[in-house]
Amino acid sequence: MSGSCKKPSIPAKPTGLPELTTTEAKVWSDDGFLFISSGGNIISDGGLPLHARGVCWSTNQLPTLADKKTMDGQGTGIFSSNAKDVFQRLTTYYLRAYATNNLGTAYGNQVSVTTPCVWGMDYLEQYKYVILNIPIDGAVGQPTKSVNL
Repeated sequence: MSGSCKKPSIPAKPTGLPELTTTEAKVWSDDGFLFISSGGNIISDGGLPLHARGVCWSTNQLPTLADKKTMDGQGTGIFSSNAKDVFQRLTTYYLRAYATNNLGTAYGNQVSVTTPCVWGMDYLEQYKYVILNIPIDGAVGQPTKSVNL
């Protein structure tokens, strides 16, 4: 009796680009500076190790790594990101999470946020109380008064 005892071949794990989503973007302030927070959820690394992940943003739709970006480590799962920039007031910013492996960079869905018209906003208790620093005579750099809403 002749026979062969061959080990069954195991198909290689398919490789591709990462799969991810972008989390909702929110504007917040600290010491008079505006920040935009977002993040992502990397569902799959595409079968290859991730080299970078973060969020990219622009005033143009569908931002890429060629635009401004954060770098928020490596690996799959949920991550948070705080975009730091000189954000213009009353401007819509578009954001997308990204993840990069050896095959390239993939992007999550696009989200957007519009910055407020007034600087110096302090959000307390989940937006229940807002202090607006408004120039008394409308001139920048002049004394301000606080208005409680």
